[in-house]
Amino acid sequence: FDQRQKELVFQEALRLFKKQASPSKVFYALAGHIKSHRIEVPKYSTLASIITEAVRKRDHLLTELIKQHLTKETTEIFDHMLALDEDTQDRTYLLTQLKRGQELMQSAAIKSNINDQKYLKIIYKKLQPLLSVLDLSDDMIHYYAQFVIRAQVFQVSRRENKYLMLLCFVIYQYQNINDLLIDTFLRAAQQFENAAQNEAKALIYQNHLENQQGVEDVLSMCLGFADELTRVESVTLDFGKTLQEKAKFWGEWVNSEVFLKFKNSKKTVEKIRKGGNIKKDDAYFQVLEEKSRALQGKVSNIIKNIDFECKSPQLQLAIDDFKQRNGNIGDKPVTSFLKKSEAETLSRSTSSTSLYK
Repeated sequence: FDQRQKELVFQEALRLFKKQASPSKVFYALAGHIKSHRIEVPKYSTLASIITEAVRKRDHLLTELIKQHLTKETTEIFDHMLALDEDTQDRTYLLTQLKRGQELMQSAAIKSNINDQKYLKIIYKKLQPLLSVLDLSDDMIHYYAQFVIRAQVFQVSRRENKYLMLLCFVIYQYQNINDLLIDTFLRAAQQFENAAQNEAKALIYQNHLENQQGVEDVLSMCLGFADELTRVESVTLDFGKTLQEKAKFWGEWVNSEVFLKFKNSKKTVEKIRKGGNIKKDDAYFQVLEEKSRALQGKVSNIIKNIDFECKSPQLQLAIDDFKQRNGNIGDKPVTSFLKKSEAETLSRSTSSTSLYK
């Protein structure tokens, strides 16, 4: 294993470190490279020193690139992340606060994740020109980000490549919090939809019971009214009663409970005749409209802050419009993404804004 072979293995190590950051993975990859190229197998210590030197050179090259392209503003942001936040009661480091992405559905956790996402998004966008120069692999970003997440702040701040580590952390954590927010969005929407469907089923069942009771009431009333008509007929045809007695009876009868119930049953009969059962979709949309605010409270700010890329241009237009208006959709929201039946239901809604959202 001479100097020429050592240099070949060193260059291969540098090439591997461009794709992945884990020294253990590079070690096994180098071992395979040495075997496949019929290079004399070096001692473990020799191979370990090559890998260590390759890591140093790679970090040095990346650090120098970062120094050349990192703006003063971004440098100050990174330095601020390593400083104590005097605005918090427990005076924690900002970097420590940014590590805390919460997989919870509570409003406080969602708000905290959104605040972190907003902060990281600003830095992430400022880093785009630098990222195009560095061309970091996903494996390297993950490796250094995990180091930052596990390490104490002072362990990061003392390292020569601290800006490289913080840069990787910002990219990783920004994407991670976006994933958390999207997961929260999907779970909240699914839970809400399931609850709405269950309530719609209960509403349909209750409506069915009410209609059934209505039919039974009308039938009972008709039977009672038929008995009353028999009594009226008997009195009317009773030649033993005078006209005054019959007139008195009729006057009392038209004000009786049976007569008034029958007289006021027109609406119930018309409802039964039209088929008063509520439709499945109507029940579902009715529940959505009534419960809309609960869902809005959880996901509205997520929609406003996440950058969506939709396959449907119409849906993309609706989301962009929602963001531009900050959720205040007004009287004429974008409806081109809705199905025909949904648009018709929206036009009939008594609270179209809630149902639309």
